[in-house]
Amino acid sequence: MGLHSQSPVALKMRKTLRVGTWNVRTLYSTGAARLLVNELDRANVSLMGLQEDRWPGAGETTVREYTILWSGPPEEAPRQAGVGRAMNRLASKSLICWYPLTDRILVAKFRHSFGHMSVVVAYATTN
Repeated sequence: MGLHSQSPVALKMRKTLRVGTWNVRTLYSTGAARLLVNELDRANVSLMGLQEDRWPGAGETTVREYTILWSGPPEEAPRQAGVGRAMNRLASKSLICWYPLTDRILVAKFRHSFGHMSVVVAYATTN
């Protein structure tokens, strides 16, 4: 939430950057974040948008080589929805700032070799 390092490392846009989105259904169970990171590492993913992580509030944590940002419902609300962004070490170092707008929208701004890139993770209800 807010600014990160003052001079972030630039992502090299001429190199392969694996980006995706994944409806994880929940990261609330014990060990789920570690399993997620194992799969991202195995697939060599740099940035992954996450939907339905079900983590309350907003925050940032590191699991092995990945940083996970999340924006979820308030603590007292039912554990539904929630979005997140998983980033490998290089992508994390290029993070300028991030904003948890709602439990369904998270915005992160990265520095890359040609300027800046904003990445939005959004989750729409299925009703």
